[in-house]
Amino acid sequence: MLLPKLRSLCHEALRCSWDALLLMLLGLALLALLAPLDLSYRTGQYLDFAVDRSAYVLKRMENTRERWPDRFTACDAELLDKLLVRAQHSSLANDYAYISDEIGFCRAANNNEITPYDYQLALSNPIKPGFYLARKTTLSGELYLFMVELSPGHYVMGNTNRQTLTDIMLPSDPARFMARGELRYRKQPFLLFGNTDMTDPMEYRYIRTKGPISAELVLPSGQLGNTLKSWLSVVGVPWLAMSFALPMWWRRKRSLQGLYLNDIELCYQRGEIYPVYQPIVDALTGEVLGYEQLARWQHPSEGFVPPNLFVTLLERHQRLNGLTTHLLNQALPLLQPSQYLSLNLTLDQLAGQDLESWLVPVLKQRGLSPAQIVIEITERDPLQGADTVASLVRLQQAGFRLALDDFGTGHNDLGFLGQFRPDLIKIDKSYTQAIGTGGLKATMLEAMIQMGVDSRIPLVVEGVETEAQAEYLRQKGVAMMQGYFFGRPARCE
Repeated sequence: MLLPKLRSLCHEALRCSWDALLLMLLGLALLALLAPLDLSYRTGQYLDFAVDRSAYVLKRMENTRERWPDRFTACDAELLDKLLVRAQHSSLANDYAYISDEIGFCRAANNNEITPYDYQLALSNPIKPGFYLARKTTLSGELYLFMVELSPGHYVMGNTNRQTLTDIMLPSDPARFMARGELRYRKQPFLLFGNTDMTDPMEYRYIRTKGPISAELVLPSGQLGNTLKSWLSVVGVPWLAMSFALPMWWRRKRSLQGLYLNDIELCYQRGEIYPVYQPIVDALTGEVLGYEQLARWQHPSEGFVPPNLFVTLLERHQRLNGLTTHLLNQALPLLQPSQYLSLNLTLDQLAGQDLESWLVPVLKQRGLSPAQIVIEITERDPLQGADTVASLVRLQQAGFRLALDDFGTGHNDLGFLGQFRPDLIKIDKSYTQAIGTGGLKATMLEAMIQMGVDSRIPLVVEGVETEAQAEYLRQKGVAMMQGYFFGRPARCE
């Protein structure tokens, strides 16, 4: 049981291989478009965060004046103690120094890396007044200096290191970046991050600016390929599975229990679909009155395919005319002058404007006249519209006889009889099987037989399989019967 299902699944996958290949290529093309957008978006998000955080940090530096309300006139113990305490409690500055015109340069002696030279450098820097940011390299690493003017003639200067600024200003560890990044204050670079030694003649450059702060990220040309690989690693396998699943789902949606329209039409050419004929007899005399044409499909690997599957699929796609033509072009029974051939057609086929253009020529080609044809009307939907009734009347006028098939099971039944008078009524076999059961259907069968007598419309009872059923129907006055008791459907040799 598992092996046929697996084989069927593999067969479906092979059928969908071209569609799957197209979907995979479409996915790659889509990724090729999305990867640059994704890279640009994520880079922009990173830079926006860096700019916002940098602006926040620099704002904190400027706000130093709010945390230094006192003005000092001497570099005494009180001032030195305040410098140490402020540095210990600051999350930004490592050391502080106080400068004024009265006391000059004042700093704590313990590990303070701010020098008078830094103050002189700050005063000479053109970026003034009040706020100055510079960078210098010391034995302990790279330091960043900031100086804030508290009031005219009073300044406080602090320092911080690269790691502190990196942790605060950047959203993630810059060492993870293959890119080269730079933060600027008033167009002057103050923080480099990422791969600062990177050189690439083909690079992507992204810049964000907010006030005096700007951030730039330079990506190598290979970063786009890395982004595409990243996308493929995440969505590659799901997309590959979807590339096969979607075509298979679509084919299944357009199929009927795994059966496809193209399969049926190809089977015409291979002769796998063929007609069989079941006799319709006069049960009183044993004479064969006609033959009903039925379709059979013997698949070479799947075996017998039930007619209700492939006929329903053809009806869904309005391809029943092709089936009828194919069956009529096969071997036909040799009809006596009094015998007829019964064909199953739907109301949609009969109401079509092209009926005469395809059915009549095929019949003429096979040497059949309309008088030798009984058209059995099969329809699951109610009979509607005056045009349909007019088409049926026109067929009768052309010499065809019309039979209402499977009476008692469809929508049309009595409503049909109220609009149109058929030449025959064929009672469904489910009522025949109810003979002798005493059930509701047995009672309904008697009512339908009486209706046929009263309306003088000949009845054909289908599904007669036993002598008891045939004898019961003879006693009720039914002459025409069809079923295994009189003959099974068979091919014409």
